[in-house]
Amino acid sequence: LSRVGKNDYTEVYESTELDEYDVSDAPYIEEFIKTIPVYERNTNVDITLKSQHPAPSTLRAVSWEGDFSPKYYKRV
Repeated sequence: LSRVGKNDYTEVYESTELDEYDVSDAPYIEEFIKTIPVYERNTNVDITLKSQHPAPSTLRAVSWEGDFSPKYYKRV
């Protein structure tokens, strides 16, 4: 997570712990949900996902929560 004027934020996730799955199962988690607070405008943030595993990874959804200000614009 790169934010303008702030230090980069990095987290590492392991797909599956070693010796925690059966031999007949694939060694990855099918679904993982994580919430990361950003506290920044969407124009000041870059989110980067990297993987060293040969299997594909997919970001299926992103939700954004915050306040909206029309900057003193009022409808007549």
